Amino acid sequence: MGTACHHLTPDTSSMKKGETLQHTLKVRSSDGTSNGEMSRHADVEWSSSDAATATVSPDGLVTAIDEGTVPITARFGSQEESKALIILP
Repeated sequence: MGTACHHLTPDTSSMKKGETLQHTLKVRSSDGTSNGEMSRHADVEWSSSDAATATVSPDGLVTAIDEGTVPITARFGSQEESKALIILP
């Protein structure tokens, strides 16, 4: 098995204001085999760069607060994966 990489799901890049959406962090080896979901692992840290636009709970539940674009980040050990979410009206 090769080196692991991380991937945030779902692949959606937008949400509507007021919506919630569960995000997960998945680990995948470089050969494409999935090693599983890490989202509920105690060492995964979730964050939003702008809590006025969207918040994210400790287990990856994103809540869209106001219009704008906000990066959501999941950190596991020394690695992190981010994705930009567009919050629509």
